[in-house]
Amino acid sequence: MAIEANNYRTFEDMLFGEEVGEPLSLPLYLLRVITNNFSKDQLIGSGGYGEVYKMARGVENSQGELKDSFVAVKKLYSSALAIKQETFNQEVYCLMRIKHRNIVWFVGYCAEKRKEVHKINGENVLVEKHENLLCFEYLRKGSLRKHLPDHQQPCELEWHICYQIIQGICRGLRYLHENRIIHLDLKPENILLDDDMVPKIADFGISKLLGEGRSRTIPEPQNRVGTRLYMAPEYRDTNGAITVKSDIYSFGLIIKEMVIGRDTETTTTNAIKRWMDRLEQGSSQTRQLETGYQQIKTCIQISESCMDPKPEKRLVAQDILRRLEETEAEGRSDTETAKAFLGRMSHLSKLMSSMRLVVTPSQQPSARVEVSKELLPSATAPSLLALPKVPAGDTNPDKRFWLDSRSGAKCYILSSRSLNITWGETLTYWRWISVPGSRFAECAELLDVYFLAVIGEIPVEDLSASTCYAVYLVYKLATTTLGLRGGQTSKLRLYGERVVSTGRVSVDPAAGNGGMALPVARSDGWMEVKLAEFTTDEQLLNEKAVIVDFREENDAVKKSGLIIEGMEFRANS
Repeated sequence: MAIEANNYRTFEDMLFGEEVGEPLSLPLYLLRVITNNFSKDQLIGSGGYGEVYKMARGVENSQGELKDSFVAVKKLYSSALAIKQETFNQEVYCLMRIKHRNIVWFVGYCAEKRKEVHKINGENVLVEKHENLLCFEYLRKGSLRKHLPDHQQPCELEWHICYQIIQGICRGLRYLHENRIIHLDLKPENILLDDDMVPKIADFGISKLLGEGRSRTIPEPQNRVGTRLYMAPEYRDTNGAITVKSDIYSFGLIIKEMVIGRDTETTTTNAIKRWMDRLEQGSSQTRQLETGYQQIKTCIQISESCMDPKPEKRLVAQDILRRLEETEAEGRSDTETAKAFLGRMSHLSKLMSSMRLVVTPSQQPSARVEVSKELLPSATAPSLLALPKVPAGDTNPDKRFWLDSRSGAKCYILSSRSLNITWGETLTYWRWISVPGSRFAECAELLDVYFLAVIGEIPVEDLSASTCYAVYLVYKLATTTLGLRGGQTSKLRLYGERVVSTGRVSVDPAAGNGGMALPVARSDGWMEVKLAEFTTDEQLLNEKAVIVDFREENDAVKKSGLIIEGMEFRANS
């Protein structure tokens, strides 16, 4: 059965175009065609609300045969007499609002009515029947549940994959909560995995959208839907209220299942020992074992906090993610001695250069970067920042310090190595390179990502009091860039607990203004864009640290070609 060319071309363009558009309203006949009329051979799952079918291989269209499944169709159960639309409408409404790397991609929906004759009490009656279907990306690795085969045992996947999955779920959960959506049915069956084992939260049939408030009254316990095992106690047993802490409880149980096992009396000590035995079989490197130990211990602690009976004592997604990323960064900071040596040599080279001594360049091979010529500063460009002299005693290869020439305030630049870069250790997404003219041995080059986040943190005690600071991302653009023309966001947080400012920025100098902060060229060959400003007043000096967050969450657009030297905190004199 052939698909009409024009209709299918719209469907195919939406799936494979450079930018993903809004979810499509799909005709029922098209979904019948791609599932072979909802054949049992295409059935991949079923639940309390419907059945899920994958697209049939070998479906023909006007341009040839499609040889792979790339979408899944969820067909909701319906009654010939009547159907409550609330579940379907709620899921469509939630899915239309969200686009994130760690949330299943919503392709489209179908809502059609038709008249059918049914025999009721011996008489033929013409009734109206609703057909409600949802179309998603098809994820071949299935759900997380298949990797939790025994309630007494932890996840069977390698630890670094488990940690990646836990972080990914947390990122998706944070995104939902920031958009005031509570999932309410978070469980391993609703965590799907793509070919790279990236987790994606699915099934929003009973999700709730919060209003301006932070909670919502819930129905009587006997009328609640969802999976009781994963329900937070206040949602399951009492007349409490729906809050984001309901999802946090479910997330904590998922972490427990992955790290310890669900129905088990295993102690924390025994669980860690079991994982360490597995890690030792896979790696003999002390650093990897130490990193794994710290990550496992952190995940167990997070799980216990998330499952606290009192909702107010549970962490929020942002705090959980910060702890996970801090633990990952601690492991990353214990890098090979060779890398630390290269950093110290680069620092020594700059010191000698300032003393007019000749230093033989390192013979260490490095990737050389071509920078777009039109982005280089012109001879008449204003001198924004001369390279500061490094004070004596500055020995940190990833943190440069100088005093502002006018105010005497302490200023810093944090290297890209010291920043928390999402997926920064994944070679297919980022790479570490040597860039001529950089103040650091290595810079981070963005190769291929959809979700982009770069986070810098500096202790308040390192800053000068009563000083206005500006924070800049210092970077270059490669000759070929992709997906960076739009705007990004920047946030200033006080140790992750309070957002004090949020702005729109762009790393592309050709981007339209639109109220965004645009980059400028510097005299040292780099570019900078202002991310935030803050003043070290009495209130801020009582904080632990200042965190600056630069990110783009438009998962519909692939991004590449950003070369980050670091993040600069300097007096705004």
